[in-house]
Amino acid sequence: MPGKTTKKAAAAAPVPGRSRKKAAGGTDYLIALLVDGAGIYATWKLSDPLYGKILRKALTDHQGDPYLFLRVREADSGGRAELDEIPVYGRENRWHIFTTGEMAGRRIVIELSYQTATGKRETVLQSAEIDVPLGDEALAAILGGPLFHDERLPRLYEVSGVREHLAPSSPGLSSH
Repeated sequence: MPGKTTKKAAAAAPVPGRSRKKAAGGTDYLIALLVDGAGIYATWKLSDPLYGKILRKALTDHQGDPYLFLRVREADSGGRAELDEIPVYGRENRWHIFTTGEMAGRRIVIELSYQTATGKRETVLQSAEIDVPLGDEALAAILGGPLFHDERLPRLYEVSGVREHLAPSSPGLSSH
């Protein structure tokens, strides 16, 4: 109609980063990587729905964050024997775990859990299995001797006589 104006609703402009955040928000994960024989790096992501569920059931600290724990369990045992439990903070999402002698030579899994108001631990996420190598002491016991040369024992080149025969004047092979 002439003389009558209608306002069209302005198209809502997408908020930068909003759609990307929603798309990635549904993925929960816990990744544990063996860095070397002495350490494991763990990182996790909790989606908003899962974090909300944890907050409803978990015991929280003075900032309102849930008490979270990384539990190290043996994967090969039927009852999943617990080897270690490390308290982590609700706002953190990565942690370094030092391997212990109890973990050495075992297949383990890392679990992210929280403590309920009744004191029970509820597991939220679990990592893939990790094979922790044997530590130095365990390797020495298996091999039947020290890993490093004992200075009181003769070296192979000293026993064989090669030192005197091939390089008697070499300072690197000298017994002085």
